[in-house]
Amino acid sequence: RDHDIHLRMLVPLADLLNWSPTPNVRCASVNNAYECRTTQTVEAGAALTTEYQKHTPMDFLFDYGFVPTKGLSCEPLPPDPEAKLASVKADVAAVKLKLRNHGHHESRGDLILNVLYHRRRCLQDHLGIVDNDDPDL
Repeated sequence: RDHDIHLRMLVPLADLLNWSPTPNVRCASVNNAYECRTTQTVEAGAALTTEYQKHTPMDFLFDYGFVPTKGLSCEPLPPDPEAKLASVKADVAAVKLKLRNHGHHESRGDLILNVLYHRRRCLQDHLGIVDNDDPDL
C-alpha cells in the first residue's frame, strides 16, 4: 500500500544553505534522491541560498533560530482578529517595558519583537488598518 511519508531530517550539504526570500538554489526530491540546483549564476565565494518553506515568524524562531523580515507567511486568522490585535499590541508594550527595565538583550528581544510585529502587521492588513503613526512598522 502506498503512503505519503513526510519526514523532517538533516540533509548534509543542503543544511548548509542560507535562507533568503530570493534564493539562488532550489532543492527537490527527484527519483528517490534529494537534488539541489542553482537557479542563476552564482559568483565564486557568494552564499548559496534557499527559501526553506513558507513559515510564520514563530516557526522560523523555533525551527531555525532566527526571524527574517521578508518572505513570511501570516498565521491563520483567529476567530476574533480585533481582540487578538489588542492582545498583540499589549504584548509588544510588555516586551518593550521588560527590555527597558531589565536591560536589553538585543538578539533575543529583537527576535521576540519581530514575531510580534509581524503578527500585528498581518492582523492590521486583514482588518484594513493603516497605522502610519506606529514607529515599529
